[in-house]
Amino acid sequence: MASYPQSVEKLITSYEKPLPNLEALPGVPRIKLNEVISKLAYVYEKVRNSIDFREEHLLRRNAIERILRRRYLVENRKLIDAKLLVHELIRARYLPNDKLPESLIPIVQNYIDRYLSLLDHLQLHRTSPEDRKHIGWILSVASADVEERLSPTTREDALVEVMYGTLRNNIVLPDEVPTGQEQDVLVYLAMHRALLKSDEATLRYHLFTWAYPTWRNPDHKITEEVRTHFASLVEGIERRINHPLSERMLSICRRYAISFITLADVLRTNAGQERTLVMNPDLMDETVRKAMGDRVKLVRTRLRRTTVRSIVYIFITKMFLALLVELPIELLFFRNHALLPLYINATFHPVLMAFIGLSAVVPGKENTERVVLAVREILNPSSPRQVFGKKHRPRRRRSVTNFVFTLAYLATFVLSFGGIAWLLLSLQFTWISILIFLFFLSVISFFGMRVRLVVRDLVILDRRENLFMLLLDFFSLPILRVGRWFSKKIPKFNLFSFILDFIIEAPFKIFVEVVEEWFSFLREKRDEIG
Repeated sequence: MASYPQSVEKLITSYEKPLPNLEALPGVPRIKLNEVISKLAYVYEKVRNSIDFREEHLLRRNAIERILRRRYLVENRKLIDAKLLVHELIRARYLPNDKLPESLIPIVQNYIDRYLSLLDHLQLHRTSPEDRKHIGWILSVASADVEERLSPTTREDALVEVMYGTLRNNIVLPDEVPTGQEQDVLVYLAMHRALLKSDEATLRYHLFTWAYPTWRNPDHKITEEVRTHFASLVEGIERRINHPLSERMLSICRRYAISFITLADVLRTNAGQERTLVMNPDLMDETVRKAMGDRVKLVRTRLRRTTVRSIVYIFITKMFLALLVELPIELLFFRNHALLPLYINATFHPVLMAFIGLSAVVPGKENTERVVLAVREILNPSSPRQVFGKKHRPRRRRSVTNFVFTLAYLATFVLSFGGIAWLLLSLQFTWISILIFLFFLSVISFFGMRVRLVVRDLVILDRRENLFMLLLDFFSLPILRVGRWFSKKIPKFNLFSFILDFIIEAPFKIFVEVVEEWFSFLREKRDEIG
């Protein structure tokens, strides 16, 4: 085999090196918390995550951000104690108990303090809505920074570089996007999202540290520089993350991501044989086939688990609305005693979620062979480009064409939502019941599509179109589009999240901390007696 690219060499090297180990060496003092109290916090965290749809690998970062926000905004603390942060993460089982050295706490404190220092320099006010947005922005970057310290992404970053080196020339952006660095950054972000499922906080952190690489070891000078250019820095980062072409580039990159993920699976599960595999094409092909088989099994399990979790969330939410909102409104204002609309609104959407999640079909042998071919091309750029040979040109349509298509697209909204509303009216639904039904139909359809992404992300083959698929797209796209819009707004208006984060979580965590200290006090007294 011809020599492989330098980016692949860097990836192999990252897998040859052992992963950083946070666990304490023998004899080193460790952080140990009471297991009984930790179970309470763990149960709470499971409940909290059940109403907040996120990728599993982002749950800890999200928890760190929640803790930082609560400490700074809700509890109004200018100083955030890293000890309390680490303890909360251990209780929620994001970090192991009785494994980590106590020296980890001052390290985490150092990373938190640099962002608190930036907040002090910016002199942001918690009572100002605009300043609260900037505070939230900084704390989201801080959470990604702390997460990076707890679990360095050296291998993941190297994998993104491999994808970038393989696919960059296949993505041709329109002339309206400035050539050079701007285009490179946009493509890199799309690959990061497609390959690692990175959220906005993670992307912000990468762009932030790219703009200010010395931030990793900041001093007063760099903090002052960031403060001076903060507004333009945030504007530039958000503009790149939310670029109009980002979704189209993401769609292109997502199609090829499975081949790079499978290569990473091969390197991870064959420690010590990385170079042997890479230099032996036949052996690599067989190993890729096995890795794809293992990933398909993993996806089946994850799909079932995510679907069940989503059904639980939907059921709880629907019961809450049905009993506390919909039923009283129907009886008091509409004098509607028909139970059929209530039954349908309470049961249809959990059943829909179950159908969407459990009906997904994993791809077969043809798709696996295409992945095998793609890995071959990644490792040997001189081979014929059957998978990575196509050029992709994400672009915006001309204004006239776009206007005509937009009008036609709006007509599909009228047909889809109008048809459903007419059917519900015939079933004695009131307008409030129809609104609730359509809202949940949109959101759950979109969530269901997100759940099915774990299966779609396995597919590298072109989608096969037929009349049924075209009709399904025609009627479902408006519903999914509305669901996508709501999904971006829901975190801001999620009643359960608000209650848990701002009303329950703060006193609950204080209670847990006090009980933990009480148990620690009792242990000390017991040791004194012994």
